[in-house]
Amino acid sequence: MTIPPRRWQRIVAGLGLAVAGCSTLSPYTPPAPELPAYYAAAPAEGPQAAPATAAVPAWWQAFGNDELDALMAEALAGNLDLQAALERVAQARAALRIAGSALLPAVGASASGTRARSAGQGYDSAYRGELSASYVVDLWGANAAGVAAATADLAASAHARAAAAIGLQSQLAALYFDHLAGADQLAIAQANLALAREVLALLEARLNAGATTGLEVAQQRAALATQEAALPPLAQRLRADEHALAVLLGRPPQALVLRGHGLADAALPLIAPGQPAGLLVRRPDIRRAEDALRGANADVAAARAAFFPQLTLSAGGGISGVLSAGSSTLASLAGDLLAPIFSGGRLEGGVEQARARYRELLASYRQTVLTACAEVEDALVAASRTAERESSLAQAARAAEQAYGIARTRYEAGAVDFLTVLDTQRTALAAADALVQGRLDRYSAAVNLYAALGGSWSEAD
Repeated sequence: MTIPPRRWQRIVAGLGLAVAGCSTLSPYTPPAPELPAYYAAAPAEGPQAAPATAAVPAWWQAFGNDELDALMAEALAGNLDLQAALERVAQARAALRIAGSALLPAVGASASGTRARSAGQGYDSAYRGELSASYVVDLWGANAAGVAAATADLAASAHARAAAAIGLQSQLAALYFDHLAGADQLAIAQANLALAREVLALLEARLNAGATTGLEVAQQRAALATQEAALPPLAQRLRADEHALAVLLGRPPQALVLRGHGLADAALPLIAPGQPAGLLVRRPDIRRAEDALRGANADVAAARAAFFPQLTLSAGGGISGVLSAGSSTLASLAGDLLAPIFSGGRLEGGVEQARARYRELLASYRQTVLTACAEVEDALVAASRTAERESSLAQAARAAEQAYGIARTRYEAGAVDFLTVLDTQRTALAAADALVQGRLDRYSAAVNLYAALGGSWSEAD
């Protein structure tokens, strides 16, 4: 039987209208989580505060460090975890293609041939070729729901990769600034070590002149040895940071040597966080949670569609005897309608399971939004308090350095004992170390704030 092309067009058009009118896929409504109008810990946005959405190619460029920029570029290209995340995106894209195939007919071809010999008749040959097609009519939108779910999964995997990239960026920046702070502390320790050696030389000269005692010389030698013992752990810290950074770059641990000399090599930006509502589009983890919710909505539709009949159309055509004396053609068109009657609660359970999954992911989405707001607030508080702490530590370091200078001068004048010099020396060294740590905390707070705000990621990426 041959069906005219126009009749096929009318059949397909009618099926399309049926699918559109009977689909169980409900329109997805984005959730509307409750958000505060502003951040409680946000500072006044002065002219020097750069918005997190400032027109810079990447947030880390606000620190003005070329070496950090180069490390970020290499990590985004070579990090193995990011490469694995990219392959997960490719898997989701392939899954979407598989889901989309259900909306199209399946076409196949077959060919067969036989050759038989009859007694006294010679050889008889028969050949046959067939072309067949089948199509599951998506009357209730089950296949369309599968495509919608796969589309949401693809978006979720892309957003997961973006979230992983932000995590990588913040981890790399934190390690780099820790390395710069370690270089500062090593320089302070080396300077104090040189100063301690000068003091020891002075004491030994005074001992030879009979102006001091062996006790004071021994005390300074002990202090000098203690300061020398502090250098190897600092050098070890620098190498450990380089090894960790090399792994983030996708390099062997021995293949990276940094040239940064201290935190002074990087500027400290002032960041304006904007409004909390911006997190809904700026944070890829929030977008990923919403993607999962969109996919769950499609899964509910697919579970509901399982209650309704499934219509399968099949058609076939072929030719036989094409290589023999005569040939004949054949064609067929059939339709199968399969409807569930009793499933023992399986279909009902599938719908309830899908709905419960949707409610679970809705709660997870809201929790993700709340967590994001809390992370920004924590980072803002940290940025403010670490700035206050660094100011106090700077005053303490200046006072301790001044006290050490005074104590040494008065000792040389015979006004104080040497124990006072040692105490002020230790205090000055501890204050200088604390000041470097305080500065590092400010840089870490800035990195955390950028990460909490979603970094430089946007949907266009």
